[in-house]
Amino acid sequence: EQESGGQKKLFSFENASFVSYVSASSRKKQIQLVCSPDVYNIVPIFHKIAIFSREIENQLGDDCCQIGTYMQTFVAEAFFEQIRIDLENQTEKALSGTELWVTVCEVPGCPVKVLNSCVRIAELCEQINDYITNMELYALRFASFWILILEHFIKAVSEKYSQITMLRQPQGNVLVEYPKLSAAWVVDEDIARLLKSLPSWTAVQNSLFSSSSEQISTPFGTSSSLFGLIESEQEIRERTQR
Repeated sequence: EQESGGQKKLFSFENASFVSYVSASSRKKQIQLVCSPDVYNIVPIFHKIAIFSREIENQLGDDCCQIGTYMQTFVAEAFFEQIRIDLENQTEKALSGTELWVTVCEVPGCPVKVLNSCVRIAELCEQINDYITNMELYALRFASFWILILEHFIKAVSEKYSQITMLRQPQGNVLVEYPKLSAAWVVDEDIARLLKSLPSWTAVQNSLFSSSSEQISTPFGTSSSLFGLIESEQEIRERTQR
């Protein structure tokens, strides 16, 4: 190999495999990271970078500093796309579990227990609210993710409600849905609260108990024994699963 001084080198090791391994190892040791690489790192430092880029642009001019342009491009092309993918996966996970629709938990400030699926969705919405707080410049774009989450939630709730209240029976090649009513729903706390909010509940309540017999009149116009109506929590769960 000919060098600039006219002298020839007998051997050259620049392209040898062990040389590339040693150089890569040395470069790896020299790199010191403040935090692991992640697109979400832009959230806590967004304001600081924006202020830093504006200070440089005011002193040198817009054409001399590309930090602000790079940050806006990064947020628009990489950050929002990653958020959309992650939120869709997290929303699907929060709504797909069977236990999330039958287990409830206590929420501070809420007088009644709430389904775990609702709590998971609320946590995702709070996460988006944190993004808006740190990056208010993109508030409208983040708000669109709220709509995305709520659309998935409404669809999942409608499907679960249909599974509980509708009975599907095939008629020929068509699957027909019929309303499925159960007198035992009255003992459910949430459903009972819903029934009591209906305008017709007052009329039903007046004829609920009869002094002449131990019969109970349900809001669905059927009559059953008081003791037959009250079921244990385990019986309700088993019947619902069937």
